[in-house]
Amino acid sequence: RVRLENSPDLREVTDFDLVHEKPMHLFLVRKDLAYFAHEHPEIVSAGVFRLRYRFPAPGDYRLFADVAPRDAGSQVVATTLRVQPGAGDPPAPSPMPSGPVLSAESAGVRVQMELPRGGIAAGKTVTVAATLRDAKGRPVIDLEPWLGAMAHLLLVHQDAETFAHAHPDEREPSLG
Repeated sequence: RVRLENSPDLREVTDFDLVHEKPMHLFLVRKDLAYFAHEHPEIVSAGVFRLRYRFPAPGDYRLFADVAPRDAGSQVVATTLRVQPGAGDPPAPSPMPSGPVLSAESAGVRVQMELPRGGIAAGKTVTVAATLRDAKGRPVIDLEPWLGAMAHLLLVHQDAETFAHAHPDEREPSLG
């Protein structure tokens, strides 16, 4: 439920701008960073979004809802949710390694991230490069936009309390 904070009766927001083709992006992150999902709840009535979702394991999750009420700009609303164990639940996933993870593989595509020399400094804009290769090590060059961007990068702080969501600089045609 998205409400107008400055309205005396906390009325629901009735109109949203689409941001990357959706009225809401919901990021679900386990507090130990062992699980991440990016979902798109549907609007079911004025200011009310709904998502049916099965969490893969119990634990504490941080939810970040990215919405843009019309004429108010993009905003992030966050909350914490505790998911209780259920009958037959799989074991909890292993926590993320303590150091940076700069490569991963999925569906036969390997991505390698490259950070700027000296790392990432707080409060500064930096360029992070990602190279995608197929199972034979060849560059993947047939990318198409997804949700209005050639790529999406979500950085989650190790405390799972804050995050940044970024995209390639579309002013540079060579990116993507």
